Amino acid sequence: MMFEGYSAVIYKYILDSEVQLFMEFKFDSISFIGNMSVMDLQMYMQRISDEYEKRLKEKDNATAKNNFAKSLIAIRDILNFMTGNI
Repeated sequence: MMFEGYSAVIYKYILDSEVQLFMEFKFDSISFIGNMSVMDLQMYMQRISDEYEKRLKEKDNATAKNNFAKSLIAIRDILNFMTGNI
């Protein structure tokens, strides 16, 4: 009975991994994961998740910097307009 619960958890983890690989990377995971142990799959998915989160943070930082620069330019333009230095 205990092993049935454990098997369900492992099965759900494998399905979640396959869906993530397919949805995020358009990757055929069924043929790839077929010969992989659960430990290898777990380490592989952890590495992918870490890299994906790292890329999202870098993208968010770049967007924030870009928005800040655009805001400064807009303030400059407004000040130039108000002082008549167009």
